[in-house]
Amino acid sequence: MIIKYRSSTLGVGFNYLSPILLLFLSWVLFNITLEVKYSNSSTIIFLILVWFLILIFFILTIKYCMKTRYIKVTDMNILIKTIKGEKVLEYKDIISITEYNTKGVTLSLKYKDNKIGKNCTIFTVPGSYLHWGYGIDPKNKSDMFKYIQERITINNQSIT
Repeated sequence: MIIKYRSSTLGVGFNYLSPILLLFLSWVLFNITLEVKYSNSSTIIFLILVWFLILIFFILTIKYCMKTRYIKVTDMNILIKTIKGEKVLEYKDIISITEYNTKGVTLSLKYKDNKIGKNCTIFTVPGSYLHWGYGIDPKNKSDMFKYIQERITINNQSIT
């Protein structure tokens, strides 16, 4: 089994690190808010508002982080790295694939998990996109996206 494409270890790692950074920033802002308690009340209200916004963003980041996975793409299937080892995802089980090109490239794979009988979604960063946000053309799709889409079309004719 030849591995054609891999996720970016740096990209997936950053997705796991970002909630920790947000939590640290929230802690710093909370401490600043406590220090300026004798200051102007509008400053305190502003800092508390920013603190709550960071916490909301933290919760959303945690939700995204829990779905971020390191994957290996082969001719026959996709190998998803999990805590328990590697999970095999057949191309015929993939429902949809989407690529987001904002300040980096993120792939979203929605698939049917036959073991639990539910649809699941994972996110990953293609290995060739380590330079987040520099020189990425949103009209061009990554090679990993094109390859997976081609394999889905061959193995599952109902997906477009």
